[in-house]
Amino acid sequence: MEICILLYFFIFSNLFSQSDTSSTTKNDTIIYHTPIRLLGTFYPERDVYTKHILPFGDNVSAFEIIERASEQKFLTLGAIGNTPFTIEYGFVSRPSIYSNGRIHRQLPDQASSFEFFPLLAIENIEIFKGSEAIARSGNSNGLLFNFTSRILNTKYPYTQIWIGQAGYEYLGSSGLFSQNIFPNLNFFLLYQRYWSAGRYTNSNADRWNLLGGVRWYFKNNLNFLFQNQYTIVNNGLYGGLNPEKSISLFDNTFSVPNFEKLNRIVRQNDFSINYTYLASPDTAIVISGGCLFSYAKNDIDLDKFLSKNGEETEKTEAKMVSVDTKVRIKSHKFDFLFGTEIQKNWFEKNLLAEKNDDFIPSLFAITKTILGSKLRLTLAGRVDKLPETFGFSAGSKLGYSLDSATEFYADLSYKATGNGELYKNCFLAIFGNEILKADFRLTAEVFARFARDYSIYNIIPDSAGNIVGVSKIYSQNINFLGTNVSVSIPFLLGSRFYTKANINYATANGKSKEWLPLLVSKNGISYKYTRGASSLDIGLEFELLSQFKGLYIVPFFGYPVEYNKERTSWQTNGLNLFASAKLGNAYLNLSVRNILSTNFYYLPIYPEYDRSIRITVFWSFND
Repeated sequence: MEICILLYFFIFSNLFSQSDTSSTTKNDTIIYHTPIRLLGTFYPERDVYTKHILPFGDNVSAFEIIERASEQKFLTLGAIGNTPFTIEYGFVSRPSIYSNGRIHRQLPDQASSFEFFPLLAIENIEIFKGSEAIARSGNSNGLLFNFTSRILNTKYPYTQIWIGQAGYEYLGSSGLFSQNIFPNLNFFLLYQRYWSAGRYTNSNADRWNLLGGVRWYFKNNLNFLFQNQYTIVNNGLYGGLNPEKSISLFDNTFSVPNFEKLNRIVRQNDFSINYTYLASPDTAIVISGGCLFSYAKNDIDLDKFLSKNGEETEKTEAKMVSVDTKVRIKSHKFDFLFGTEIQKNWFEKNLLAEKNDDFIPSLFAITKTILGSKLRLTLAGRVDKLPETFGFSAGSKLGYSLDSATEFYADLSYKATGNGELYKNCFLAIFGNEILKADFRLTAEVFARFARDYSIYNIIPDSAGNIVGVSKIYSQNINFLGTNVSVSIPFLLGSRFYTKANINYATANGKSKEWLPLLVSKNGISYKYTRGASSLDIGLEFELLSQFKGLYIVPFFGYPVEYNKERTSWQTNGLNLFASAKLGNAYLNLSVRNILSTNFYYLPIYPEYDRSIRITVFWSFND
């Protein structure tokens, strides 16, 4: 059936045209009402991703785009539909995610999920690191991702579709429709849907996203965005494999998960209002902000050993309101951003979270000053008023631009959490170099982090070996050292070679913590052939992981847990083969993953897929 659909669209591919709906030079664009592209931005120095690169690659989640386009590394949970953890300069943590410059959460969790951001809904993904990340977000430990909404401004109906198919019965689709109702009012509607059976028992995933709204170009210097998103995230929380109960650990039939019935359905509605006002014609003064109203229902099916009152289902509700205002003042010599955020929670107690009625106001400020022709100094700070104390963050960054494409920088930051759930306070130093040229790209960082009173958690088993809870066993000071490197260079016969290496080392009381592989190295080679408007990109990719013990992720707990088992051997991803074809305005991406069908994982023991094929297709109509 899927092959028939592909053939149908290829036959009629001459109906498709090209490129960006928000350009004011196209005939199909309303030229009298130009969108303010700053709406939703958190003012990065550069974006890692824009919608123009979306069709290239077999991505089914936004984190895959980030990982391919940057030096960051995510630790996946072995199943499509589960938001991965990220390596946050030594820490293994849930990603800190903002939407249009405002905090977003999968209620009642302490973090958001990439599952709330359909691929066709994304205009840009902005990445902030070090001092700029912790100043913008109270949840960040050194990394922050901000998603901005698609900018659409079309005189004629515009449609874009995406289809994806992958191993273990994954099948997904997405569609976007947009049309200007009035010359200064654009309506858009988007859906995304997928289903995956997963490799192991209770690792299935089911997701619905329905997003609709209007972008109102009220004046050339004042834009509004009103949108409502309804999301259903239905995941089997299998908790990885149990090595004691499994007959054959990596065999799909004879392996046993830690949780055979634990399942969570989140039905969440997010209504948001965003505005951007250009107080001066040259955008020297910009005022922006808005509000978010989130309401979620959680239905959790429990394994019998998790039930405390005989009930095997929990039903709870959670609400959150967030309001923010930001002011940016920019001149030739300085760039000053300051703002305030107010967050109010109403969370009922369930397996995933405690009762929470917190009211959290925050203030932040970031100043960038030009020192001469090559130096730039950034100062950043943030204060969060927590229920019983204060959270505080501060930092600075000194950048030296050798030329327009080369920069060296040193970033120092300090954060005091105020609650001590993961750590009391920490100091982070990052020293980096970026070279961004057409034929050569290098991003290299060396970092050192010191965390005071870092909390060490362990699982609580029952007499049968089932995981029934998590306890904090002690706190200790931890030192983290590491390197993140990403390089892309020309290679033989017009091909390109790229490599990415993440080195992480942690110690406590003179002893190493084997929480992460000392080395994660991904290497690849690609070749691109172009003829007219069409192109073909093919390549190979190989990943290597050194030995480690790892950190275990308990599905109903927010922080990683020490895994006191034997370390792994050296692992590989089994080799990936990929191809991407652009045929006019149609894009077809194909990959064969883990060709050698090796057994490997990033987090114990959440095995990645064995050999599988992934296909994604994109088209735009009346572009």
